[in-house]
Amino acid sequence: MFQRDLIMREIEQAIRVLLHVLAQTLRLKSEERYEEALAYIREAFGEADLSPRPVGELSPRELVELCRYPRGFEYGLALAIADLLCEEADLLVQLGSLPEARARAVGARALYEEALATEGAVLPVDIAQKLVRAERLAEE
Repeated sequence: MFQRDLIMREIEQAIRVLLHVLAQTLRLKSEERYEEALAYIREAFGEADLSPRPVGELSPRELVELCRYPRGFEYGLALAIADLLCEEADLLVQLGSLPEARARAVGARALYEEALATEGAVLPVDIAQKLVRAERLAEE
């Protein structure tokens, strides 16, 4: 029981950190500071210590597995990661790095789809728009 509570606190902390990073990334993007925003996302993924490898290098399947815990699929964590991957993809498009952008968008799409398939998940009202955006970025 104690270990499960500890894991849940760590997940909740990771989500809070990733949402803060998302807000800062959006601010940097609005100021057209694309390279700085991209570096900020990558640094945050590294500091979140979610995976031994950089989150951006994980396959869609590995991203989904990253969000699986004994209690099941942690859709809140998946959505936070997916939102950042979409922002990273958009930044990479702005910087002309299309193959890398596609890879991030495909990963985000896999996370959104898994969250949609999770029974009992409380999803944001704009989840369909997020999925469409990831699909569009994956086709860039």
